[in-house]
Amino acid sequence: MPTLQEAPKLYKFDYNAADEQGNRHYRTEEGDASGTVRGTYGYTDNQGLYRVVEYVADAGEFRANVRTNEPGTDGREPSRRPTDRRAATSRNPKLLQW
Repeated sequence: MPTLQEAPKLYKFDYNAADEQGNRHYRTEEGDASGTVRGTYGYTDNQGLYRVVEYVADAGEFRANVRTNEPGTDGREPSRRPTDRRAATSRNPKLLQW
């Protein structure tokens, strides 16, 4: 007997929080009627180090792009003056059903 699958629901949320030391973290995400989810999350610490992850998850793939200036992320010794580093990933996950 076939089962009815509910259509994806539209949604959107975000938050942005900071502590008394000046560290900040945030996230935003939205899902559309096709089931595609897009979002960004990250943090910046009180010394200016940051990490930003932008991602998309759709019917067959999860993709993420990471930007950071964290020392040691380039495979070499950390420098006194870190620069932006980028990394990307793509993966075909198994279908997840909630």
